[in-house]
Amino acid sequence: MEQDQLELMQVVTEKYYYQDINQAQIATELNLSKPTVSRLLKRAKKDGYIKVELNFPTTYQKSLGDQLATAFGIRKAFVYDTQLTNKQLIIEEMSEQISLFLDDLIQDGQTIGLAWGRTLYQLSEHLKGRQKKDTKVIQITGGAARNSMVTNSEAIVLNFSISYGSEWFQLPVPAFVDSEEIALALKKDRQIKHVLDSFDKLDIALFSVGEIHKNAIVVEAGYFGEEDFLDLLEKGVVGDIVGTFLDKEGQVLDLGLSKRHIGISAQQLQKVENKVCVAIGEEKRDVLKATLLGGYVDYLFTDTVTAKEMLMQ
Repeated sequence: MEQDQLELMQVVTEKYYYQDINQAQIATELNLSKPTVSRLLKRAKKDGYIKVELNFPTTYQKSLGDQLATAFGIRKAFVYDTQLTNKQLIIEEMSEQISLFLDDLIQDGQTIGLAWGRTLYQLSEHLKGRQKKDTKVIQITGGAARNSMVTNSEAIVLNFSISYGSEWFQLPVPAFVDSEEIALALKKDRQIKHVLDSFDKLDIALFSVGEIHKNAIVVEAGYFGEEDFLDLLEKGVVGDIVGTFLDKEGQVLDLGLSKRHIGISAQQLQKVENKVCVAIGEEKRDVLKATLLGGYVDYLFTDTVTAKEMLMQ
């Protein structure tokens, strides 16, 4: 772009954004056509000269959260009221309140178990934690994909460890392997065994839930093919929590998968004193409800649509 055009673009954008002059007035003042003003503003945004930041305070429905907590017997539910539909933006919007909650929950010397997935990755990218003393963050299910997909499991652990100044431990294996024999062999590795042994010492577990469909992250990561996916559906699976598959009543449907899973077990997860679940989107309704019914959640962060759907069932 030539210098004179760039200077004109700057004048137009400053009048529009800083002086709050509408496009028609700008066109008149600068002897331009309205389409030209519009094109300059669009080009400025496209080229990165304009950055829009929304900073509305996040609000949540206390009464709806109380209803949800009472209905499912959990300690507290934070139900966020948002007009956004993009999950990434919703998590970004919620991250400040989740950060404040975790700051209060996490104490010096504690061990925090982290699952992986899109939700936790987005949260970890916007986390604003305070430094803690002698804390550990541990990956609680294998995160190595069996194809080219990136699960971001390492990034999640690293982001949390930086936020809280924690020692960190990965589980650098797939969540599911081909056979029980392979799983047993991997679990004997000294590094992996050290991580697995820590699951009984967790003070906090943070995770989301995964619904079952063709675009589910466990399918995209190559752990299950289309036939496996259809078999799970036929047998009544509604989704998973950290590698444990549930039916709609919250009962574990093993299907032989636990023998091939490398990660925290359903029984170990239930025993964790503080289980924190972040689940956004009405498509997660069934698996989230199953997770609550199964006793896998103490604190829940969700949205109003999902909360209402679960309470109406």
